[in-house]
Amino acid sequence: MKRFVFPLFLLLVIGCASVPKGDKGLLTYRDLRVETLSNGLTVIYIYNPVVPLVTIEIVSKCGAFVETPEFDGLAHLYEHMFFKGNELIPDQERYDEYIRELGISYNGATSTEVVSYYFTLPTRNMEKGMELMSYAIRTPLFDEKELERERQVVLNEYDRDEADPVYCLMRKVENTLYWKYTSRKDVIGSRDVIATATREKMLAIKNRFYVPNNCALVIAGDFDIREARMLARKYFGEKVWKRGDDPHSKGYPKHPPLTETKEVYVPSSAPVAWVVIEWMGPSVGENNAETYAADLLGELTRLKTGRFYRNLVKSGVFMKCKLGYYTQRHTGEFTFWGMCDPAKLETAKEAVFGELKKMVEQDDYFSEEDLILAKRSIEIDWIYSHERPSMFAQEVDFWWAVCGLDYYATYLDSIACVDVEDIKGVVAKYILDAPCVIGVAGKLDKEENK
Repeated sequence: MKRFVFPLFLLLVIGCASVPKGDKGLLTYRDLRVETLSNGLTVIYIYNPVVPLVTIEIVSKCGAFVETPEFDGLAHLYEHMFFKGNELIPDQERYDEYIRELGISYNGATSTEVVSYYFTLPTRNMEKGMELMSYAIRTPLFDEKELERERQVVLNEYDRDEADPVYCLMRKVENTLYWKYTSRKDVIGSRDVIATATREKMLAIKNRFYVPNNCALVIAGDFDIREARMLARKYFGEKVWKRGDDPHSKGYPKHPPLTETKEVYVPSSAPVAWVVIEWMGPSVGENNAETYAADLLGELTRLKTGRFYRNLVKSGVFMKCKLGYYTQRHTGEFTFWGMCDPAKLETAKEAVFGELKKMVEQDDYFSEEDLILAKRSIEIDWIYSHERPSMFAQEVDFWWAVCGLDYYATYLDSIACVDVEDIKGVVAKYILDAPCVIGVAGKLDKEENK
């Protein structure tokens, strides 16, 4: 659907809403106001008074990347246990009732490098929401009956995922790419580990990763900045939440590269074939310039006027396809995903690698107009992500945990500086001649498609 100029202008005005008096001493990162409390907690304020709602979000630098095999999947299980009884309201039935009384919409999310939880509620109930979130992060009970119930919920998710051949293919490809430390990229985790998870393991995760110096509090929407700062100190400050040891002080082993290209196969009864190809890519903190070029590469390949799309989709080789980069601090990856006729599978795979070669060898593969359109697309997506404070808060958690706020503040300027040679350099270095994992799902004979 075409986006019109008029609402886009309104979004620009809304996204730049000024913060009221009371922000003295706060650092500014574009439209964010930020401070660090004495216990190490980062507090991020996103002011938008258009709707009388506020989102309160807690973010932890946790997720699959911290998991050893015996904890594989427990960051996700912990997410399921977060909205349960705590020292403020031990009884689960009363807890659920209180959530309804406050008008709270809530959810959590777990990924490889971020875990987050949020409440969105009327501004008039902001203090009660802050109090409840404080007790949730600091004093979870991990009731055994609730733990057993949520283990089954997660196992049911596991079963649904395992019934999807595309999910199984993606997981198999990723586990092959990150062959040595698979648990550190596997968010859903191990069935056996989930089924046998104990209260003691949940507490071990809490005590190590849910400390203020490993977390951020995001407050977004319609609020008084003075009140928000006071409540942050009252419910999340040093007096109630003590600094812990740095959970990442020992670091993490780097994922070793593949030494040769691997192929994997997943059977499927669908009348189409899926192709997934993954390569290890650049990482935030090592060479940030390459991550901006990687993001633009993804946008360029999605342009329906660009050569990549025309040659692979409009030509009929693939029904649909995309190439993207996932920004990560602990090894990002490039992923190609495509759906095609099984009879065209070998031709389709060859066509993908042929296009990647053309990107590097042909000077005019990406035009200046393509580059302008791709940069504009990123900018527009950025603007629309700011439209709703609750949505914006959930995006900021990723920036803070994975990239850092300096990366966030300079992102659009850095994207603007990327040129075609930067993009070709990333393709040549990480994709063209690099080992990869090629995965196929479909009605195919396994022996013929090794």
